[in-house]
Amino acid sequence: TRFPRPASPLQDVATIVGSREQLAVLLQLYDHQLQHEGTTGWDSLLWVVNQ
Repeated sequence: TRFPRPASPLQDVATIVGSREQLAVLLQLYDHQLQHEGTTGWDSLLWVVNQ
């Protein structure tokens, strides 16, 4: 997964979204959106995780 390991199930992004399948769909849509915006990709967004 692209997300840090949650400290509890309540912090699990898949749990918040509803399921791992739904999370995968949302990530694909987000990747598609990034491609159309001209953003370089996930690497340019790592500052969010590193904060």
